Amino acid sequence: MQSKKAVALRAAWGGKPCDHPAISKEYDLGKQTGDYICGQCGKSISPRERKEIKDRAHS
Repeated sequence: MQSKKAVALRAAWGGKPCDHPAISKEYDLGKQTGDYICGQCGKSISPRERKEIKDRAHS
């Protein structure tokens, strides 16, 4: 997901709680940033946070 789209998602989401059900790689100007974006709320998620979210989902 492009980081510009994530900014719009965050604004529309409005800071409500989110369990980040759909995470995709973050891109900026066509290049991967190394981080991830929640497709629901637009939060930028580090690789460490992504692993924690996946681990919780599989527990």
